[in-house]
Amino acid sequence: MRVVVTGGAGFIGSHLVERLTLRGDEVTVIDNLSSGRRENLPPGVALTEAEVADLTAIQPVLAGADLVFHLAAVASVPRSIAAPLEVHRSNGEGVLAVLEASRRARVPRLVITSSAAVYGNASGIQQEDDPIRPESFYGIDKAAGEMYLQAYCRLFGLRGLAIRPFNVYGPRQALDAVYGSVIPRFVSRLQAGLPVQIEGSGEATRDFTYVGDLVDGLLLAAVAPDAVMDGRPVNLAAGHAVSVLRLAAVLGEAAGISLPPLHGPARIGDILHSQADISRARTLLGYAPRVSLEEGLALTYRALAGA
Repeated sequence: MRVVVTGGAGFIGSHLVERLTLRGDEVTVIDNLSSGRRENLPPGVALTEAEVADLTAIQPVLAGADLVFHLAAVASVPRSIAAPLEVHRSNGEGVLAVLEASRRARVPRLVITSSAAVYGNASGIQQEDDPIRPESFYGIDKAAGEMYLQAYCRLFGLRGLAIRPFNVYGPRQALDAVYGSVIPRFVSRLQAGLPVQIEGSGEATRDFTYVGDLVDGLLLAAVAPDAVMDGRPVNLAAGHAVSVLRLAAVLGEAAGISLPPLHGPARIGDILHSQADISRARTLLGYAPRVSLEEGLALTYRALAGA
């Protein structure tokens, strides 16, 4: 099978590409390498270095593809607030370019990554049919991408699913990103023998999802029955909420360091509580997360800290 992965040199994308190549697929990656790295790619994987929003550049790459995974994005709420036009170019225009290129190339199947950020500060456990109320430009772009996909499925017969990942973590996350995720920031502090710094009280909750579980779900989404490939969203997560305070404690245990955390002001645009209902993924895709928080954080700490 010929598979194209946008953002395939990045954190999540490279794990997906690795799995695809292991099963024998011919994989081509589109990545501008702004956050992705060539060294993340397995030997023999073709790389087209291009902006995903550049339709002229990506159109030839999608020709003849059997499957497209669209993961390319600026995956940062704070950066979307600091530079909304720049981020929209990648996250908003990018998904539309991939959809149009897929339509022109008559790609049979497409899986795009949306985000749990589309739910905003929703209360309770987030279900796919809940109203979406994104709180940031990042979430708005992701919500628009879902709507674009549904329109392309409805108007042009494209077959696709929109995956909503929840707080993905694991090896290959960047430790040095300006707008890094919470786990790499905590690892950097612990590596230096410093207490982790929590933005806000630490009582905010997240549904932390190990990258290997997410890749399992993405691969299952790609072979979903035609009848459900209508652009509908599907949550992929661990399916339970963990407070940032609990996260810090478990990561400290993985590092063998016990220091009281420091607290700073909460970030603008961050949501307070996030937990996924994953029953749709279980029913439609046969998805079942396998990696516990303790196991996943231990694997992640060893990989990121070079332990």
